[in-house]
Amino acid sequence: MSVQTLSAATSAGRQAIETVMAASYHGDIDAIPPEWALVRVVDDVPVAYIFVDPHRRMAFPGGDLCYAFICDVATREDRRHEGHFRALMEETFARLRETGIPLVLTHGRYPLYRRFGFD
Repeated sequence: MSVQTLSAATSAGRQAIETVMAASYHGDIDAIPPEWALVRVVDDVPVAYIFVDPHRRMAFPGGDLCYAFICDVATREDRRHEGHFRALMEETFARLRETGIPLVLTHGRYPLYRRFGFD
């Protein structure tokens, strides 16, 4: 099995995301930085995407806290229950750790994110 993670920073990545959106949920790809619009491609088939805004800030008396917000996650209906959501979440968390972002927030279906520690 061949697996790639592409971003909307490339035309191939953006096209792959649009393919997934046509078969699932249409997210606002232009609302986030292109390098944080990720798509999972398995055996040359785009199967899932995640959109993350890593530039959020919360004001605190001691200084702002940087955090990321998971805006959208979607998997093609015909490719659900194959682990693509989990793989994209793990890839995203790894990238966020590498960039030093200490906090991640999300919205959406609570049970979907609970397996990653969101409560």
